[in-house]
Amino acid sequence: MYLVSGEALFDCFVDDGPDADHAHINAVTGGAPFNVARGIVRLGGKATFFGGISTDPLGRRIRRILDSEGVGTEYVVDVAAPTPLSVVATDPRGEPSYVFYNQGTAECALTRRSNPALDERITGLHFGSYTLVAEPTADALAALASAQRDRFISVDPNVRPAIVPDMREWRRRVEAMVALANLVKASREDLETLYPSKAVEGIARRWLDSGPDLVVVTGGAAPVQAYRRGERVEHVPPVIAVVDMVGAGDTFQAALLARIAEFGPPADVVSELRGCALRETLAFAAAAAALTCQRRGAGAPARKELVV
Repeated sequence: MYLVSGEALFDCFVDDGPDADHAHINAVTGGAPFNVARGIVRLGGKATFFGGISTDPLGRRIRRILDSEGVGTEYVVDVAAPTPLSVVATDPRGEPSYVFYNQGTAECALTRRSNPALDERITGLHFGSYTLVAEPTADALAALASAQRDRFISVDPNVRPAIVPDMREWRRRVEAMVALANLVKASREDLETLYPSKAVEGIARRWLDSGPDLVVVTGGAAPVQAYRRGERVEHVPPVIAVVDMVGAGDTFQAALLARIAEFGPPADVVSELRGCALRETLAFAAAAAALTCQRRGAGAPARKELVV
C-alpha cells in the first residue's frame, strides 16, 4: 500500500454565464496527491492519504469521496480551516493554468508533529506538488521522507510557481526529496521551470547520480522518456482528441505506481525495471493519462478501461 502525502482541494472550472455579470462554476475535487491516491485505487492498487483535510462542507465531501473509493483515511488530519480552491482555465489545446486560493487553508496546517507512525502495510510513500515547498507542510513532509527512507519513495515535483514563486527554494526542496527517492517523475514543463535552458537528459542524469533508480519525464503528446544509469527508454503516447489535460500527469503517476506494485515490492521492482518491462509500464501509464485527457477534470480511469 502507498501512503500518498499532500493536498486535497477543489478545482473550479469557470465558464461563461448568460451575461457579463454571471459565470458558471463547476467545482471538481482535485489536488495532485488526492488525484494520485484516488487514481492508484481506481487502477487496481492500494493507497491511503496523508494530509490536512478541512472539516468544512467541501472537506467532508473530499473525505467521503476517499472513503467511497477505497482510499484509506486513517492518516488524514482533520483541520478546522477552509478547503483550498484553485480556479482552472484551459487554452485551446487543453493545457490548464491555475490560480490558487490556499492561504490559511487546511493543507497548510501540517507540522512535523502531524507526521504519523506508519505500520507494516505501507510499502511505499509518494510525495508531490506544492506541499513539497509551502511551509510548514513542506518541513513536515521532508521530515517524513527522511525518516522513511528505508521504504520505497516516489516524487513528482508538479511545480506551481503561482504558490511559491522562488525557484531557488523549489530547487532546494525538490533536490533534497529527489535524493531520498527511488522513483522520480517530472514533466518537461517542470524541468524547464526549475532549470531554464538546461537539457532534459542532463537534468535526469544529474538526478540519477543523487540517488533514484529511475527518472521518468513526460511531455504531453511528446515521447515519455525514462532514464536509468546506462539506459534510456522512450514511449510515444497515443494520438487522441484532447478535452483538457487537467490531472493527466497525476493519472500517469498513479498508473505508474499501480503497475509497479502489480509486479512486486515497489523498491525491488524499480531497481530492476528495464527494457521491455519498462516500456510496457510506460505504455500502461500513458494509456491511462490519455483517457483522463479525453474527459473534463482530473479523474483517473478504472483499471478495466485499459486494454494494454
